[in-house]
Amino acid sequence: INLSSHKPTVFQEIYRILKPGGRVQIGDIILQREVPAPARGDLDLWRGCVAGALSEIELEEVITKAGFQDFQITWRADIFDGAPQQTTAAKERISFLGARGVNYRARKPG
Repeated sequence: INLSSHKPTVFQEIYRILKPGGRVQIGDIILQREVPAPARGDLDLWRGCVAGALSEIELEEVITKAGFQDFQITWRADIFDGAPQQTTAAKERISFLGARGVNYRARKPG
């Protein structure tokens, strides 16, 4: 989802195909700071699914605007700590942005 350039459409489509009362649970990445415009083209940040990530507030907003209810983050952790595939420079940028792995869920009203 973080690689999508139009996340509202992604969640609208998920909502559309779920049955009433259906639930969605997703593992994703959120940020504590916005990715600065010059960094949006950074391949290391795209490769790590960070450049397109939202903040927790933005994520909840997109999901609720799609029609979902009961948004809840059920798990969060620093998933980049010790990741060998990241360069030192990329680790510093990811750390600065406050990237965290999360699991979240929401429900389509019944």
